[in-house]
Amino acid sequence: KWNSEDNQFNISLKKWESAQYKIIFKTLDAWGNKVQTEKVFVLYDTNDKKPPVKTYKWSQSVNISCNVGENALIKFGTSTKNSLVLYEILKGNKVLYSKWIKFSNQIKTFKIPFKESYEGGINARFTFMKDEKLFTETFQITRKVEIKKLSPILSVFRDKLKPGENAEWTIKI
Repeated sequence: KWNSEDNQFNISLKKWESAQYKIIFKTLDAWGNKVQTEKVFVLYDTNDKKPPVKTYKWSQSVNISCNVGENALIKFGTSTKNSLVLYEILKGNKVLYSKWIKFSNQIKTFKIPFKESYEGGINARFTFMKDEKLFTETFQITRKVEIKKLSPILSVFRDKLKPGENAEWTIKI
């Protein structure tokens, strides 16, 4: 639905299935010439159980900046059948965890608890081979940096009983 007053185009996508779509806009310019633009996009639901399009790898990093005790959330999948994917957690060049996981046209969610020992961050890596091609996807999981903002309050005190005295300045943080 096009609203020409505020130049906005609204379309309800709630009933559309997860898939690849092409949108085409056609109009006439000020001289009556046809003008057309098109855009291909992938529409998907974050709760999909399989990739919305055929692809060797599909991923979403939902939360990859964490405080200690929080979980990093990564969704990884492939539309290939019977693929063995090597899932690894690494700190630098050291492998902390490694597991082979079978995928068959599906997306899986990985919850990675962020530990105190991960202070400099870790990497989650997914690696597999299919159709004589190597695929790898790496996610850097970092510790959330808390921005501590100081709010100084400046106040001044002048003793009205002693005119001519110097003012006393105070800064409260």
